[in-house]
Amino acid sequence: KKYPYYAAIGPDGKAVEKNGFKWMNAFHPLVQNFVKSLVLEVVKKYDIDGIQGDDRLPAVPSLAGYDPYTVAEYKKEHQRLAPPANHLDSNWIKWRAKRLNTFGKDLYQSVKAAKPNVLVSMAPSIYPWSLQEYLQDWPTWLREGYVDYIVVQLYRYKLDEYEKILQETLEL
Repeated sequence: KKYPYYAAIGPDGKAVEKNGFKWMNAFHPLVQNFVKSLVLEVVKKYDIDGIQGDDRLPAVPSLAGYDPYTVAEYKKEHQRLAPPANHLDSNWIKWRAKRLNTFGKDLYQSVKAAKPNVLVSMAPSIYPWSLQEYLQDWPTWLREGYVDYIVVQLYRYKLDEYEKILQETLEL
């Protein structure tokens, strides 16, 4: 209630809830700075080997991005046009994912500046589902070098399905 702009807002104008979580607006610089400050507090105060994000960091459900801040940022770059009403529009997905990539890179660089030997790993969902559902473009994180390890969540009930998705992931 103290920081209403911390809430991720969906196309219906309501706070985003997914998988039993209420989500923060991962695009807002104040939210990013808050999360980064928590991570850096742990990195600086404790003798740790690494930090790990998962399908929650850096991430937000693809329903998010309809808050005033994010809409204004989008309009600045798109001739004052509002974001698409369809939260799964491919260009809208890419634009928001790129914002999270920038935050992920900043988080990585901040951790390494504080303690260069601390590992930064992420455990996102499988790709491209991670992009469509949580705006996580983790192949870019690997290509651009702002993650030390990716441990993809390859949950499957049958061995042959696991092997198939593992092979597909290795081919990215």
